[in-house]
Amino acid sequence: MAGTKAKIESIYCCYDSSFAITSDRQVFSWGDNRGHELEHNKPDNRLFKPQLISTITDVNISNNEFTELSIAGSGTFGTVFKVRHTLDDNIYAVKKVQFEDNKEEKEMMIEVEHLKNLDSDFVVKYENSWTEGKQLYIQMEYCSQTLASVLRDKQQVFGRQSAEAMNIYEYFICCEIFRELLECVRYLHEQSPPFIHRDLKPDNIFIIYSRHKNTFVKLGDFGLATVHSRTSKCHTRGAGTPKYMAPEVHSGNTYDTKADLYSVGGIGMTLFDIYNDDCHPNNSSAFYTQFNHLQDFLMSLTENIVDKRPTSGQVLDAHNQWSIAKTMITSNKQEFNEMLNKLKYNENTFFYECLLFKTESMDSVAESLAADTMRCDLALDDIGEHVAAQEVWVQQLNPMTTTVNTDDIGVEVTQVKLQMAVWVDDMRTDVQTLRKGGYSTATIEELNDRVQHVSQRMESIKDQFGTQVLVPLVAKLTEAQRRSPGARQTLMDKYPTIDQLQECIRVVDEMDDRISALGYQDLVSLRIAADKCRAEKRAIDDFGRTVDRCGQKLYELTDIVDPVYVNAYKDVVIKMFSYLTIDELIGLERVSKEFQFCANYWFQKQKTISFNEKWCGIYHPIDAITNCYTFPKQYLETNSDGKPCLIQNKQRIIWLSKKLPNIEYLGIGHFDTDYKTLYDILVAFQSIKCLEMCGLCDFTAQEYTQLGQLLSGRVTKFMANCCDTYSPKFRNKPYRNYSMYCQKV
Repeated sequence: MAGTKAKIESIYCCYDSSFAITSDRQVFSWGDNRGHELEHNKPDNRLFKPQLISTITDVNISNNEFTELSIAGSGTFGTVFKVRHTLDDNIYAVKKVQFEDNKEEKEMMIEVEHLKNLDSDFVVKYENSWTEGKQLYIQMEYCSQTLASVLRDKQQVFGRQSAEAMNIYEYFICCEIFRELLECVRYLHEQSPPFIHRDLKPDNIFIIYSRHKNTFVKLGDFGLATVHSRTSKCHTRGAGTPKYMAPEVHSGNTYDTKADLYSVGGIGMTLFDIYNDDCHPNNSSAFYTQFNHLQDFLMSLTENIVDKRPTSGQVLDAHNQWSIAKTMITSNKQEFNEMLNKLKYNENTFFYECLLFKTESMDSVAESLAADTMRCDLALDDIGEHVAAQEVWVQQLNPMTTTVNTDDIGVEVTQVKLQMAVWVDDMRTDVQTLRKGGYSTATIEELNDRVQHVSQRMESIKDQFGTQVLVPLVAKLTEAQRRSPGARQTLMDKYPTIDQLQECIRVVDEMDDRISALGYQDLVSLRIAADKCRAEKRAIDDFGRTVDRCGQKLYELTDIVDPVYVNAYKDVVIKMFSYLTIDELIGLERVSKEFQFCANYWFQKQKTISFNEKWCGIYHPIDAITNCYTFPKQYLETNSDGKPCLIQNKQRIIWLSKKLPNIEYLGIGHFDTDYKTLYDILVAFQSIKCLEMCGLCDFTAQEYTQLGQLLSGRVTKFMANCCDTYSPKFRNKPYRNYSMYCQKV
């Protein structure tokens, strides 16, 4: 952790907050702090940076039923820890008290007995107790606030200076706190025998909402409490906190339950700022009379003469004189709702919940929540229409002719998204408040579903804006940039011109002619011969690089520049491809995505192809076929007789058939194969209309018939030659089967 060399020993992640304990037993917390859950009196709703709570004293609960979270406070005789139960996952307070001997232990157990006997909503609920060594542990319900924290925040919440008068809403809340405090004290004093708390002060008055009684105040820390019996009126001298201690307790005289009433009066003085002479309502205030009566009661409660102090019951019976009715609070509905909204957004939610629950105004919250969901739906309708309009605009947009200001794109959606996030968060808070206040479960669930629907609609619209507006818009702007005159010229300058390509082809043509005169007729032989001539070899290498670059240019410029310019490049590419073997084509086609476009274009354009020879039969010279691409002999592996064998090349030829979907003329010369191989190859070339073959092997009559059936209806021109020169197995056999095949076709 920052500022310490200690290591983190454990981290505890709660629903909306987290805690870390270091090796030197320091506790840090961060997360949701709206109700001081993290033990920080901070103005921020959430703490994103871990902040130190305190250095803890080990609780060391041996039964491992609890996980320590933080120190909740320190009382007269011990330290209180905030813990989480490992079984029910609930939060509790565990008070740890140290004792030295059996006598002290018995004294400490008095508080436990008091808590057991005081099972009421007026007192912090007792859960369990146990001892470990010389330590007593008391498990109680956990209260996140005390009256001390309420007093600490009160002026800031209502936005007034200490010398300024209370408004009617602050006074109403203070009256409710004071009335509940009196009810708690009356409960203690009406027990048989009566209890004297003896340490009433803001730190020992806890704030936790009880739904079924609609109350907030409970009494706690009964370490100094005692039972007051008629037979024994002598109690310990000086027990309590000096600021709120009755004079008779301080002086050591006998005292009774009236000592607690003196403490209540002192707490009331602090609650209503009576000590500040300037802090009181104006004479024109609506509750001026009530405030004067309140001062009188507080002065009587703090009388030094015990008999002049009223009982808690007497002050409660006269509460109509010093408190104000809720009808006075809610009479100005607009002003009341404005105050509720102001308190709602404060990190200390007590003031909002107290004003809301005490005035029984949850109906208005539910109505407001329903109206808020309708307001959100209308806002989402508007932004949904806006997104739909932008979607149409993007579809119709031509960035080449229209200037687009991207700074304004999505501004409305972003604003609505941010506003909607605030509204949804507020509505969820309202749902939680209604649930806490015990409002109708059916209504709460209906409202919660509407809030969830609003949140989901916003996410859907945000996704729609991203996929239907932003993505297409970015694609169109990118495409416009790619098609811009500057980008086109950059691409044009990047590659060789048509003249340069044609000059390269001319050089290679001349070289091919010169080498052909020496008896070389294919590129393999050409490369062997080129090794003898550096100039020719360099020309071949340059040619290969030019072909690749030309393919890239076709890929990048096809839909950008003038089609006439592109078509000229395509013609050059077709010419260049006539110098490449199928192996070189396959190699180039797999090299890059750019060249794949170029190769595919060539494959699509190719109509005629011949294996092994430039012409396949004596009846059909190659000159009658235009743009025929012939694969040299070395492409087809040969058998032991030196004759090309289709069997060994079947897979390569079938691969090629898929790349050549528009082949109309197929020539296969001087081959050796079996029936299955030839049949599969002819099946693969679906588009052929003219077939010329030489070198058929000895098939059966049934096989020849099946071949005829395969070609029937597809081939309009068929030429076949039995090549006895290349077919020793067939050389001296009768031509009956072959003739039947030709006749069938």
